[in-house]
Amino acid sequence: MLCIYKSNFSQIDNFENFLVNSFGKTLYNLYFKPYNTKIWNTNLSEIPLDWLEGKLPMPNIVEIFKNNILKKEENQMVHSTFWYPKNNGSQFIIDRLAENLDITCNYEIRSIKYADKKLLLNEEFNYDSLVYTGDIRKLRQILKLNNSQLDLLLKEPRKI
Repeated sequence: MLCIYKSNFSQIDNFENFLVNSFGKTLYNLYFKPYNTKIWNTNLSEIPLDWLEGKLPMPNIVEIFKNNILKKEENQMVHSTFWYPKNNGSQFIIDRLAENLDITCNYEIRSIKYADKKLLLNEEFNYDSLVYTGDIRKLRQILKLNNSQLDLLLKEPRKI
């Protein structure tokens, strides 16, 4: 059974209403809301539909059915194609970013302090920058910063 309903899109003025009216509340709550809130990092009801023009593919119902019936692959969607490097997969990207940098990997961080405009790790090494890829839930225990130091670091994101 195929059910097609026609929504009154002329009354939709924001992205949240568009998603709810296009896909229903269940799919919106389970997938579209969490995904798009993460992607756009804002309340979806505050995103005007006209702002999304050119940023979000808007297939119509006929295209959706036609492409699915004919098993036609979609190539206009934002994530329809992603190319990984031929050698070393996504590690290639990290290796290229790390070229000519003095980087220490696999170092267990037990404490992070801020002194003399440097990050002091484990009371032994000073660094200008730190890329923390550990368990974010443990970061609060590791950071040994007072509020003013944390505020200063947050104003200079390259230091975090």
